[in-house]
This record gives sequence, structure tokens and C-alpha cells, in this order.
Amino acid sequence: MTTHIQPGSCNFPDTDFSSYLTAEDIQILNRHKTCSTYKKGQIVFNEGNSPFGLYFLSHGSIKLWRETIKDKEVIIRLIKCGEIFGYRSLLSNEPYKASATTLEDSIVCFYYKEDFVEVMNRNSTFTKQLLHLVASDMGEMEESIGSMAHKSIRERIAEKLIMLNNEFGINQEGKIIINVLLSRKDMADITGTTTEQISLFLSEFKKEGVILFTEDKKIQILKLEKLIQMSKFNNTD
Repeated sequence: MTTHIQPGSCNFPDTDFSSYLTAEDIQILNRHKTCSTYKKGQIVFNEGNSPFGLYFLSHGSIKLWRETIKDKEVIIRLIKCGEIFGYRSLLSNEPYKASATTLEDSIVCFYYKEDFVEVMNRNSTFTKQLLHLVASDMGEMEESIGSMAHKSIRERIAEKLIMLNNEFGINQEGKIIINVLLSRKDMADITGTTTEQISLFLSEFKKEGVILFTEDKKIQILKLEKLIQMSKFNNTD
């Protein structure tokens, strides 16, 4: 069940992205802003829906995914707290190419299309940053496709663990924790593998002393350098 809450619960002005916005821009965006809570596993929007505005994740985590011809889900991107999403379809004025589902209880804010377009028209710096964001997303997608085509399953899983650590990693009392709870199915959908393969290789990584599982089933990275070697990860760009 989706519950509407006070708009003040969304802290878009406190994010890094807000550095490209003026106080007046933020006022325009906030004119018709709505904020809602979503339970874990709820759909924010479906693939094929028309975009009517911009989404901002104030709390929680979300997966963007598509369904393949064989009825298998492929996770395209994970959204973390403080990020906007749904902007590519909004900019192209096309239906969403993916669905958005919460990975945990989340707070999502919605900014109406008319207000968003008004800010884009008056703030060229903000618009350029959005275009840069779209280009960056496309680059990451191309890299991910290349990885699935040329790397072994073991290498792909190791690479995704590194990327998850870069996006969601936190230092908790000297321990590196990937602070997002993903099911085996989610991990399989991210890496283009099966749940059986994920379980097998994560167990191997644990036996090799590369990772551990916390009490709340999150992944702890023990040997990041070894994980990088296993993935043949290229971070020189």
C-alpha cells in the first residue's frame, strides 16, 4: 500500500544534485511535489507507462528492471537514496523502458513534468547536467552488456560486487558492508546468471575469504583487492 506523506519528508535540496539549482528553481519544483511511502516490493511505475514527472528517492533503494522474452527479469540499474530516476523517458517523452520496484521500505518524491520542464528551460546548467547523467547511464549500460558478453560468470559476479560496493558500500566499525539487501534472484538478475550460479559462486567467494555474510544477510567485503583481481576489473578510465 502506498501512503502519501508531508512533502517536507523529501530532501531534494540537501543532495549534491541541488548544487545546480537556484533557490527559485527549487521553489518551482516544490510547487506541486508529492511524497509517498512504499513498502518493500511495491511498484513505483511499470514499463510502458507514460512519464508525467521526475522521481526522487529520499529514503530506501529501488531496482529498475525489464522483462525479457523468456519472462526473465534483468535489473538495469539500482537507485540509491538521494538519486533521481525516470528522467530518460521524461526527456525523450517516451513510455518507460523499465519498471521501478522498491527493494526495501522507501520514500519517493514526485515532481510534476510541467515544473521540471520550466526549470530546464530557465537553467541551462541543470539541463546540461541531466544530459551528462543520461550519457553516463548509456555508457554504464554498454559496459555492462560488454561484460556479460566477454566475461565468465565468476568474473561478472565479482565485478558486480565491486560496483555494488562503490554504490552502496559503507564502513561500519572498520568493516566494508554493501548496505543494500539483495535476494539471490536480484543478484542473478543483475549479473545475467541463475540463482543456483549465484549461490555457488558466493559460497566459493566466502570459502576463499573474500566475502562474509552479516547477520542481516548483507555482504561484507573482506578482500577488495582480490575481488578486483578476480573480476579483471578495469578502473583506469
